[in-house]
Amino acid sequence: LSSPIHAFLATIETSATPPTMEQCRNVVSETTQRISSKLPGIKKTMNLYLANPDTEAILFRPIRGQILNQFCNLRKVIDKMEEEDKFIINCPSPEQLTMTLAYN
Repeated sequence: LSSPIHAFLATIETSATPPTMEQCRNVVSETTQRISSKLPGIKKTMNLYLANPDTEAILFRPIRGQILNQFCNLRKVIDKMEEEDKFIINCPSPEQLTMTLAYN
């Protein structure tokens, strides 16, 4: 789910130039749309095969952790930008992501 961020961060590490606001905004937008579109299907499939909310939550925990970690790493890059750019990028906070990824 967070593979666009992972690929973007890997590209930043090898690049000599810092990322642009537009690049960051695109990766945030792509990843949040990906999460919004694929997460319900993942939850539905887990419920279909496992049918145990506790087990589903336990198995989903590493996925949620990886997504939060990737966004935190991206936020470190975005925090170096100007306030106006941060506002335009609109990277979700850890709290917003936690609410989005809550397994109910």
